[in-house]
Amino acid sequence: MTGSLFYSCQDPCAVRLAFRAGLEEPVEWIFSRDLLSRGIQGRQGIGDVQVRPSPGPAGGEPGSVLNIELISPYGRESGHIDIDAELNDLLRQAS
Repeated sequence: MTGSLFYSCQDPCAVRLAFRAGLEEPVEWIFSRDLLSRGIQGRQGIGDVQVRPSPGPAGGEPGSVLNIELISPYGRESGHIDIDAELNDLLRQAS
């Protein structure tokens, strides 16, 4: 599965995360930039999207990695996709 982060000046308050999960169209999640920036400092969000800083890799700064938790009570993605592993890979590639 491939994931990509997108920012557009036409929607300056949002960041899009698109996953290609074998479907014709990507599955997109949209995050407010404020949520992501506040998540660097501590756990933020309610409902389906929550963000929090990582404790930091060995020798790295705390909060240098942002964890994004996506929860959908109606989706069955977890049976087909390891979301945590895919997000970790995506974020590791972005740094």
